Amino acid sequence: MHCEVPKGWGRARLGDVAEVVGGATPSRTKSEYWGGDIPWVVPSELTNLPGRYLRTTRESITEIGRKAAGLRVIPPGSVLLTSRASIGSTAITTIPVVTNQGFQNLVAKKGTQGLWLFYCVSAQQRELLRRASGSTFREISRGSVRSLPIVIPPLPEQRAIAAVLDSIDEAIERTEAVITATEQLREAVREELLTRGLPGWHSKWKDARGFGIIPAEWKVNLLRDVTEINRAQWHPIDGSTIFYLDLSSVVAPGRLSPPKEIPAEGAPSRARRLVRSGDILVSTVRPNLRGFARVLQAQENLIASTGFAVLSASPMAEGSFIYHLVMADSFSRYLSNAATGQAYPAVRPTDIGTYRFALPSLPEQEAIGRLLDSIDEAIESLRRKRDALTNVKASTAEALLTGQRRVPVEVER
Repeated sequence: MHCEVPKGWGRARLGDVAEVVGGATPSRTKSEYWGGDIPWVVPSELTNLPGRYLRTTRESITEIGRKAAGLRVIPPGSVLLTSRASIGSTAITTIPVVTNQGFQNLVAKKGTQGLWLFYCVSAQQRELLRRASGSTFREISRGSVRSLPIVIPPLPEQRAIAAVLDSIDEAIERTEAVITATEQLREAVREELLTRGLPGWHSKWKDARGFGIIPAEWKVNLLRDVTEINRAQWHPIDGSTIFYLDLSSVVAPGRLSPPKEIPAEGAPSRARRLVRSGDILVSTVRPNLRGFARVLQAQENLIASTGFAVLSASPMAEGSFIYHLVMADSFSRYLSNAATGQAYPAVRPTDIGTYRFALPSLPEQEAIGRLLDSIDEAIESLRRKRDALTNVKASTAEALLTGQRRVPVEVER
């Protein structure tokens, strides 16, 4: 927090403006404690929560279970705060709830607005983590939460600050919703295009074994027939620099983080696959996670781990079409079924090569690739908008919650 506090603001401890209420778990051996009318929350429900409001819970307990565990019901509008493992995750509850022992929850006192309290505490995650302790697992105590220093504006300004930040959050959530809807549209469109082709392109059809009805001119191929798999290997040259992609470089299906720049002599032994522009990376480990991505522009000495199979489209195939074929659910299901091993299920490059699919003509491949690429570009544009809004929210919250920037407040009558 900054040294200077705006006129009319005060300094306080979190415990001065909110009651800190913990949680517990009723005995699992008592069936009469579970399945009642009181929603019961665990920390993972916050870490996976889309948005900031908790509206439902996975489990519930009975009044008998609540009393046996000594649990206090947290009223709607309160701030749920995780205090173990994933410390500092927050949510606003819209329903009365109780929580397990992984929380230190905040019930706003008179003169404190719940939504402002949510943003105030959310901005303190770094300090909450710093205050955590423990050897087996880190935890922040109720006393540490209560003693957290904050600056507090008058109630009207609390409401105004919360309204600004809430409006940004609503814009972020609307953008997230459009991203999700567009991703779902892409999956549906991709499935249709890869099995039925482009609307209006076909008047004759045939029944292909294992595929059902497909366009008559399409031919069933193996992936190895239209791609080269691991066509080029890299051999270390002292004094050179490589740009390395390992399995963690695929941060989400279809999304690559920048490669790591490292000297060749320090390269991992698995750095062997030479990657060129347009190549497609297919993770051979845990293929159900879809660690697949396309490299649009490869710099010199771009090297991938041998944990990937690198696919390069042959002259018979169009690169974008092959990429979207790889990204389809049917491909990951095929690899998951072909995988062997318990701890690290994996496939071989030969398993990838024997994937069967229906291949359109080259012009139709190009048209399908362009269409699906355009949807990907729209999704990426939305992600950039969401990320920009997230950055705006972070800087705005810092300025408003410390009083560096003030929000006009309507005079209450």
